[in-house]
Amino acid sequence: MTPEPSNVINLQDIRAAKARADAGVWVKDIRLDELGISISIRARSLNNPDATRLRSALVSALTVEQRENLPADVSDDIFAEILASTVVTGWSLDEPCSKALLLDPDIGIYLRGAATYAASEVARRGVASFEADAKN
Repeated sequence: MTPEPSNVINLQDIRAAKARADAGVWVKDIRLDELGISISIRARSLNNPDATRLRSALVSALTVEQRENLPADVSDDIFAEILASTVVTGWSLDEPCSKALLLDPDIGIYLRGAATYAASEVARRGVASFEADAKN
């Protein structure tokens, strides 16, 4: 006989938590290095299920040679697509997040860095932590 758990989790609570995680949370005032400006990004973790599936599909589409010696531009392209399609769900810029903006030769590196930072903060702190901060 297995002992009963001390606190039972309602399945609806898990579904609601997943829906909140899928929507992403706002990570505010991310400084864009030496540019002297900050943006806010609504993000999901880089390890979210959609990102994992997309990463797998994009890497599988590469040739064996590309996979073994991944060129920097191909790596950047894959990463930008993952960020734009599955991680960034909103941001405070006046244009929607896109792969093209994340790869822009002038500002893409800053935007990718900010999006990566936001995603890592979501993974580190969790959605509930951000929601608690927003209520305070």
